[in-house]
Amino acid sequence: MLFRDLEADLQKVQKFPLIKNILNSTFYAIFINIVTIFALFGDDIRVIATNKKADNIFDGITITVQIIYVIEIILTTLTKRNYALSFFFGQILFQRFLQFQIYKQQIKHFFLVQVLMQHNQQKQEKLLEQPQELEELQDYQEQLEQLNYINLLLYNLNKIQIKSKSFYKKEEKKKKSYQNKEEEVKLPLNLKFKLKKIIFIILLVKQHLVIQQIQKIKINIKMQIYIKYIQFIYIFLIKKDFVSLKESQVSRILSNLITKRVIIIVLILLFIMPLFSADYYFDLPISMDLVTQQLKMIIETQSTKDQIINQYQDIIIQYKNLSSPLAYFQVPLTYLSLYQSDFEILRNDEKEGIGYKLEISKFAQNHPDQLDEINYLNRIQDEDQLLIQGFLNVSSQQVLNSGLSIGRTIFVCLVLTIGAVLFSKDTNDLALGPIERMRDKVIKISKNPLASKELELIQEEEGKHQYETIIIENAIIKIGMLLALGFGDAGSGIIAYNMSKSGDVDPMIAGKKKCAIYGFCDIRNFTDATEVLQEDVMIFVNNIAEIVHSMVDRYLGAANKNIGDAFLLVWKIQEDKYTINENDNTIIYNNIQYINIFADFSVISFLKIQVKINREQKILAYRRDQRLNKRIENYKVKMGFGLHIGWAIEGAIGSQFKIDASYLSPNVNMASRLETATKQYGVPLLISSDLYDVFSDTMQILARNIDKVTVKGSTRPIGLYTIDLFCDDIQESKYPDQNMAKYDKNIQSQLKKQDVIDIMESVLSGESQWDANVYFESNKDLRLSFQQRNSYFIEVFNEAFQNYIKGEWGLCQNILIKAKEINPNDGPTMTLLNFIGEYGFQAPEGWQGYRELNEK
Repeated sequence: MLFRDLEADLQKVQKFPLIKNILNSTFYAIFINIVTIFALFGDDIRVIATNKKADNIFDGITITVQIIYVIEIILTTLTKRNYALSFFFGQILFQRFLQFQIYKQQIKHFFLVQVLMQHNQQKQEKLLEQPQELEELQDYQEQLEQLNYINLLLYNLNKIQIKSKSFYKKEEKKKKSYQNKEEEVKLPLNLKFKLKKIIFIILLVKQHLVIQQIQKIKINIKMQIYIKYIQFIYIFLIKKDFVSLKESQVSRILSNLITKRVIIIVLILLFIMPLFSADYYFDLPISMDLVTQQLKMIIETQSTKDQIINQYQDIIIQYKNLSSPLAYFQVPLTYLSLYQSDFEILRNDEKEGIGYKLEISKFAQNHPDQLDEINYLNRIQDEDQLLIQGFLNVSSQQVLNSGLSIGRTIFVCLVLTIGAVLFSKDTNDLALGPIERMRDKVIKISKNPLASKELELIQEEEGKHQYETIIIENAIIKIGMLLALGFGDAGSGIIAYNMSKSGDVDPMIAGKKKCAIYGFCDIRNFTDATEVLQEDVMIFVNNIAEIVHSMVDRYLGAANKNIGDAFLLVWKIQEDKYTINENDNTIIYNNIQYINIFADFSVISFLKIQVKINREQKILAYRRDQRLNKRIENYKVKMGFGLHIGWAIEGAIGSQFKIDASYLSPNVNMASRLETATKQYGVPLLISSDLYDVFSDTMQILARNIDKVTVKGSTRPIGLYTIDLFCDDIQESKYPDQNMAKYDKNIQSQLKKQDVIDIMESVLSGESQWDANVYFESNKDLRLSFQQRNSYFIEVFNEAFQNYIKGEWGLCQNILIKAKEINPNDGPTMTLLNFIGEYGFQAPEGWQGYRELNEK
């Protein structure tokens, strides 16, 4: 099953299903909301509706409420997976702790008020004269107002929560009733849109109201409101889709992460932001208002000149040494000099002060002896010069404010940046990133379907469930791999065509004429192996197929068909390297050097296969299989190979029910006929002269011409070639590393393939020269298989073959006999001797140097 229902799995292993059902029931939802309402309004009701006698009852109910909350936390921990010690578990505990602190302060202040009410007026006045008790009483009154705000806000939020849960429960019951009728539940699109729109508007309004009220209350109360509000939003939005009740793991984790981030950011801002206020570090500077009015009063009342001077000087002495020192002090009297300290260099916001106009009439009335001053004051026309002004130097506070403002800006930017990065990371990691990777993979597969085989699956971390996005991403890779394996290189065009266009799938696209090298190979004695091995024959075939396919892929070919005991392999030549004459289907090669190396690679891959089935341990194990040896004495895995080059039509073969992407052409059939003829000639490999002609010079030297024939349905003679290998006593391969992972094996295989590609690119670029002999010597498999190669035998056979072609069969007979003495087990030697022997070792009249190949 591709997508597992994790919630269903969890329900199967649920330890306390009864408790969980109770906690999720409508009855419990109503009960806990009633308890919450009492927790919010119980103390207010106690004060409004009862007297002191009922306090103990309310206190008992309050304690019971706290116990209920504790029990709820314990039960939720038991029934909810991974809830204990989780982020939300800690958040709930912190919330309950704040509630307890509020209750604790309420009780303390309540008893303080009760004591005040029981005392007589005299004792109350005495108590209120003490600053500490007075301040505590004022704090209590402020907190009662704050709690009223909280109660109102949380009551409104809980009302919405109750309504949303009720609506949700109704929708859930509707869905269950529909499911019992085996009908699909679907809300009309317009209704669903309206519901979500209404919910969204409600949430925005509530958010706006809460934020407005939060600005009026203290920090600890702010945290309570924020946490309660965020918790409600989380609970509500997590179930906002009334139809799709099951949430994906990705959605759940993403929602939790975002909620965590929001709560953490809010708490950080609430705790840290006060640190960026100057009031946190300094008390507000003492205002000049009081002393300025005091000096004005002294000047305007009956006082002596000395008293005025002393008061003026006392103010200067008192204020000039403060943390916010006196910067400017002016009195419109000639005997009081202007005090000024750095006043001119201060900015407007760096000085704080006030001025009061001196009443000349009062001054004259109370100071008739100071006629000079009275005349001086009367001559002043500018009222500003009559002001008694004092300014403090608050530049240090402004500097601190500026620094804190910079720090506050940086801090907020940092918090928001980190929050944005974390939010972006979460969404990218869990949603956007996987979607983009899926898109890229689909595009890559549509452009080059075979590239899907190179894509790497995302591995599951131990002990963790896979996210749905990872499951889908891996499914895309697997589907692409299966498509590439199923359709192969020939079907890549079909896949690319259908994935790049819109509309229905159309696998029956027109075929295309291609030029390629076609290889056909067959497992000998397969019928016997099938009857003996029974079910194990699949492993037998697949072990051989792994060698065949891997060697063909390494040397730039592709597997096309697996036909039981036979395989069709294709080396598709790049389209810009050849031109096909549409009149007679002749092929003109545009880059002969590329064709030479490509043709050499095709025959090398078949030679490597032949060596591998005689060296690999898993294939050699069948030589020791008692079942096979009982049927065929000294059983060995043997194969026949045929290679030919030419044109073919590449396309889909079949119908809308089943198609195969393959090739149709007489040239494909020719490869099959050559493989069949290997049995007649007693060699594992036959190569057509068409392919031989495009071999490199060094590869042509290694090939041996063994006959020239015409096949059924064709009058054009074709030469038959083989390359002699000796694999009977070849050294076995080492045991493969059993600890090597499949992925590592694929990487190793791709590296070896890249080496072959590098060789071709190096030769085509002119950096190096291609020499088949040198390559054979550098490759261990080929080097071992060529150790017993007899050059003298090949020379003798070639001489006999030339006489065979010329029709001098008597001379040919003598030379073939000599060759037989050198190599008694050579199949082509025996085949030619038998054929010319049928004619009495005399060439028939009209002999043209070739014969008809009787067997297909």
